[in-house]
Amino acid sequence: MWGDLDNDGWLDLYVVVRLSRDMLYQNNGNSTFSEVHVSAGLNGLNTWHGLGFGDYDGDGFTDIYMPVAFGTDRLYRNNGNSANWLHVNLVGSQSNRAAIGTSVVAIAGSLRMTRVVDGGSGNAVQPTLPVEFGLGASTRVDILKVFWPSGVFQVLTRGDGNQRITVTEATTTSSVTVFSKISGSVGVNDGGPGREVAWGDYDGDGDPDLIVSRSG
Repeated sequence: MWGDLDNDGWLDLYVVVRLSRDMLYQNNGNSTFSEVHVSAGLNGLNTWHGLGFGDYDGDGFTDIYMPVAFGTDRLYRNNGNSANWLHVNLVGSQSNRAAIGTSVVAIAGSLRMTRVVDGGSGNAVQPTLPVEFGLGASTRVDILKVFWPSGVFQVLTRGDGNQRITVTEATTTSSVTVFSKISGSVGVNDGGPGREVAWGDYDGDGDPDLIVSRSG
């Protein structure tokens, strides 16, 4: 199961291993991971059936609930650190109200993070629905982009960190690129199949020209 447990902006990985010790891999932010299950205070437990991530105490750091095989279930509170964070609660209007399937992109300084609201991950696991972004040393999010299942796209800019915000799906897209077919109206012949194409300023007037070779 993936989650940014130290709020550095990089997703860490918790691996449930049946009949053996679970493993927690801390993302080092350089395409490598370090196994930290015991040093993180999780005591090398075997959960067997999955686990739940969620910020139960609202301090901005993801906590862990463990259903322990052949033992007593345990709730582990994340003691946190100095890293900043942002939690986004999404409310669908045209899409489903729980916003399942929505993608959210956050840009904070050099960090670019993508989170997806899912309806369950792993074996018998449903994480909390708000998307959680660790911001590391950044104190604000520069751009927040929300892609709803309905096709609506919203952009929010310059939001402070260390808070929870709610984004409700808009009725129209706030920013979108739309294309229209205009070949005939600008003098480009639609007739016949094209084979090769090249753009270039062949007459040196500063505007790109179009050369198309036809089959047959």
